[in-house]
Amino acid sequence: MDDSRLRALVDRITGRAARSADAAQPRGPLFGGAASTQLPPGRLDESPPSTAPPQAPEWRNPALEALVVEDFEDEQRWRVWADDLSEHGDPRGELIACALSGLDSPELLAPLVPHLFGPLAPRLGRAVKVAWSHGLVSSATITPFIPVKVGPYRDVEGLEGDAAAVTRALLDLGVTRMVRHLAWGPGGKFLFDVDELLDVLEAWPHVSQLRSLGFERRLAWRHVTRLAALGRRLERLEHLRLAAVEGPPGDRVAFQVRSLDVKQPWVVAGGRWPKLQALTISLESDVVGLVELVASPLETLKSLTVRHSTALRPGSSAAVLRTLAHSPLVDTLETLEVTGDLRAGDVEGVIDCAASLRRLARLDLSSNFLDVASVARLQRHLPNAVFADQRSNEDESPELQDDDDVTAEE
Repeated sequence: MDDSRLRALVDRITGRAARSADAAQPRGPLFGGAASTQLPPGRLDESPPSTAPPQAPEWRNPALEALVVEDFEDEQRWRVWADDLSEHGDPRGELIACALSGLDSPELLAPLVPHLFGPLAPRLGRAVKVAWSHGLVSSATITPFIPVKVGPYRDVEGLEGDAAAVTRALLDLGVTRMVRHLAWGPGGKFLFDVDELLDVLEAWPHVSQLRSLGFERRLAWRHVTRLAALGRRLERLEHLRLAAVEGPPGDRVAFQVRSLDVKQPWVVAGGRWPKLQALTISLESDVVGLVELVASPLETLKSLTVRHSTALRPGSSAAVLRTLAHSPLVDTLETLEVTGDLRAGDVEGVIDCAASLRRLARLDLSSNFLDVASVARLQRHLPNAVFADQRSNEDESPELQDDDDVTAEE
């Protein structure tokens, strides 16, 4: 495919910026107040970023932007907006047009990064990871703290930064105008102010376009309450991930999401989820709270996934199956996935509740520790079950760490 059009766009933007530092007139920040280019010094970069190249002028048409937000998958809406941007000299229009034509090579776009991201450019790939769609950023993950692993479960000084300030600066860029998926990675206890981050989300005028939010950082229940208080402004939010929440729950919250990913069952029991269709629970302890979960009104739930750490007490997966088989959820669920520690010794207990489990359209028991004979026995009683990727005892992984202590290779 001829990429000359995209190359010409890159040359035009970079060439214009090189000819004159005043070629592009900066726009005012979306939030008001200080310009978004004012970032904390931090240590996100190995050296302080140099003065960023001037950004290209940006044109705003709220009506056409709202049209795209209504349906991000409708390419015709993108084309209409792209035409309007191009008519007003905004290079994002041609970026969108090139992407719609299949011209979105990361290698060709690389020279544009400093012009599209300004002072955030040196942080890309480290503190900020982005994904692209239709020529603009569609999702972003912000990790304010990247520890360095030098030995088993040992952290040394890593890279830190102000997550709220970086998020604010990112959302103020023209290239992120249509971002719809935001997530924040795990961080050290003193490097991530969740309240300040929620202040940023509450002040962002386009928060209603978000389709998913993910927090790998441990939250307090009051943070969950603040998220829920955004109410109608999160009416398009489809997926929410809360990696860990400190309890006990306070005021009951309500979310309109269709998909939820949590670690503790009591988080589900502490909220109202009138549209919830898919739920994933990654248990960090034994089946504490599962009884409360199955007693919750989840009439719309169709898919449930329960994953275990193999460090949990043996029999946890079997206990989950027994609990669910004798709960009202089994009558409304279509698919159930239970993975982690199901073993040969659990087979009899599973067979005892097979009559209830057969009501499911699909029962996924993949990634457990069942031997061939156990799988054969269960298949006779559960024709709706799937048993892919069974593991041996040697495959057991070490106990999962708390999210505040997660380490990563540099």
